[in-house]
Amino acid sequence: MKTPVLRLRTKLALVALVLLALPWAGYRYVREMERFLLEGQEQALLATARAVATALHDRPALIAAPPTRDSDLRREAEEELRRLAAERGESGKTPDGGQGPSAVIGSESTAVRRESEEIAGILKGLERTTSRIWVVTRDLRVLALAGSLKSRYGEAQDQSFSRRVLGWLIPHPSEDFDDAIAGDALATGKEISGALQGRPGSRPRKTPDGKAVVISAAYPIWSGDEVFGAVVVEETTNRILSVRSRALEQLLLVTLAVFAVAAGVLLWFATRISTRIRRLRDEAESAIDARGRLAHLVTAQDAGDEIGDLSRSFSAMLAKLSQYHAYLESMAGQVAAATTPFMRSIVRALLL
Repeated sequence: MKTPVLRLRTKLALVALVLLALPWAGYRYVREMERFLLEGQEQALLATARAVATALHDRPALIAAPPTRDSDLRREAEEELRRLAAERGESGKTPDGGQGPSAVIGSESTAVRRESEEIAGILKGLERTTSRIWVVTRDLRVLALAGSLKSRYGEAQDQSFSRRVLGWLIPHPSEDFDDAIAGDALATGKEISGALQGRPGSRPRKTPDGKAVVISAAYPIWSGDEVFGAVVVEETTNRILSVRSRALEQLLLVTLAVFAVAAGVLLWFATRISTRIRRLRDEAESAIDARGRLAHLVTAQDAGDEIGDLSRSFSAMLAKLSQYHAYLESMAGQVAAATTPFMRSIVRALLL
């Protein structure tokens, strides 16, 4: 079986595939950067939950106060927590014996409203961020819920052709996701139930529609040696995913540019080498004519590389062959000239 012939340019193109290690290394670096950012975000959310919980420590009256503002999302969260707690077989009793907040505070007085407004004031600053914070009591009441998982100011979308093409290859996170309370808030993730038992924790989870990933961190609220509630802070990973997408886009553009420049340089280099080798081959083939005589010498190239050395070696070899042929031709004439008188004398002697 005949081995397929690979041209020099083809071989150099195959060698250029080694450059693929550069974008692979860049991709690994971006993924490591994403992992570190996600770990940092998780620690930051846990620190936020701890800070809010610290402001609520040792204040059972504050935790027992009813919520100042009601909303569908708060009621949905509370119902979901109660349903999942019932499925898990949790008692749902409060630390004061299971009588609920009415056992602590019989009627909504001015002091109670002041306590409730204090919680709202603590959480007010989070309403302008992309974080959502819950204050959950031991009996699974959502005492406060502030903020939103969606960004109020979406990023401006570049509608250029290149941006659309890159968007097909590297998708960007979208703010069009379902931010409802997930049905597995307690069933599969144990950060809330763990915090209500005194163990802070965090976990990532997907939104109900699967379009975004939410990191949830929970920290217990203590009153003496008892847990009265928990603070839960949630935030999507969209900002980190946006950074990752932009980094991958830059990596792709730089890789394409480097490959284009490298391909052009390698093509020019391979063409130049191929041209010099082909010229040397043509001169070597035409140096000897059909009668076996030396027609001309190979042009010795001045280049200091291996091809230049090869051309100079060919030129020196053909020059020596030319000298040898000239010697053979002159020697034949000298022999003929030296033997002619001797042959004449032999012929004359034979005739006599």
